[in-house]
Amino acid sequence: VIIADTTPFVLVLPATFDSLFHSPEDSYDRWFPVNLLRWVRFLAAALSLTIPGLYVALVAYHPGILPTEFTLRLMTSREGVAFPVLVEALLMQFFLELIKEAGFRMPSPIGQTFGIVGGLILGDMGVRAGLVSEAMVIIVAITAVDSGCGVAAQGPSQHADDDAAPGNARLGSQCVLGPRFHLPGAARP
Repeated sequence: VIIADTTPFVLVLPATFDSLFHSPEDSYDRWFPVNLLRWVRFLAAALSLTIPGLYVALVAYHPGILPTEFTLRLMTSREGVAFPVLVEALLMQFFLELIKEAGFRMPSPIGQTFGIVGGLILGDMGVRAGLVSEAMVIIVAITAVDSGCGVAAQGPSQHADDDAAPGNARLGSQCVLGPRFHLPGAARP
């Protein structure tokens, strides 16, 4: 256990890769929905790490692997783009991180609205200006959604419907697929 002075956080070591995807509320639900959501978290993390690089590799270096019609659509969407695919991907990832950071620094409702509106406006203006292609905007949007499906490191849930229930101290996952899973007719925990 690492306890640092002047910080409210404690690090528990060693940590395995699997333990990074466990949410505190996992112990309060049944095993099937917990494991299903844990696999969704694994898949989302894998996709957020691999999709941008896979897109750059396929479009820039190996377009012959893709079906011909799909390759032609990708190339027509990239027709007016001023930058190579790698620069385009790095530029979009940089702007995504700027939007996420600005959204975190603002009050909660304004920050969420800023993130959505900022992403839409920057994506649309980037495509119109010829800085990025439509496909890259989709790739970055998928990456942004997938990167938000991790487990919250601290603090209560940001979902008002979860915190509204009395005695609900949900600290858990940021990726919410819907209401908590319960089998019909089964007693709720």
